[in-house]
Amino acid sequence: MPPLLSVVVPAFNGTRLLPRTLDALYASDLPKDCWELIVVDDASTDGTSELASRYADVVVRLSGRPRGPAYARNRGFEAACGEVVVFVDADVCVHPDTLRRFAWIFARESEIAAVF
Repeated sequence: MPPLLSVVVPAFNGTRLLPRTLDALYASDLPKDCWELIVVDDASTDGTSELASRYADVVVRLSGRPRGPAYARNRGFEAACGEVVVFVDADVCVHPDTLRRFAWIFARESEIAAVF
């Protein structure tokens, strides 16, 4: 059974900030079997991919030149298995209830297509 949520985090040279972002996601009060974590490394020149692999279910490594967060988000979306895709930037720390609240709103409000 696929996870309910796919959390996509685009990152470029994220070794400084990314651990805080990923630790905050793992502090979620939504059980981990309800969500997957996809980190998209946008052609970083530091250890972003290696760091991300310690946390993420999937690490998408983009090569060449960095193409920006929108491009990276789209590549993460392509790798997602969840019913709902949640985008979290690499410099954002979510509250512990954030993923649970996303899951709750989409479960209760079938006509809703997006939440910010």
